[in-house]
Amino acid sequence: MLSQESGARISLPKAMKYSHSTTAEDYLVLSGTAEQVASAQEMIQACLADVEEQIFTVHAHELPALIGSGGSVVRGVEQDSGARVSSLSVLEYKA
Repeated sequence: MLSQESGARISLPKAMKYSHSTTAEDYLVLSGTAEQVASAQEMIQACLADVEEQIFTVHAHELPALIGSGGSVVRGVEQDSGARVSSLSVLEYKA
């Protein structure tokens, strides 16, 4: 666990903990000594080194087929690929 290894406290702002919408950017809050925060930041950046994100357009009328009944198609894609799939409205992306 990054928090235990670095000694820093890593948290999401309260508003984000309960939000299911994905925005173009989310924030982590790192707390601790300068050394702990720097250590946690390095560890997080190392975890994200191989992460790639791509945003592409899907027409609104295609979303039900991509999501599937109860989210079954999206869950299947995530399980099979290991990637996270989320939707982002145009307003959220441009914000």
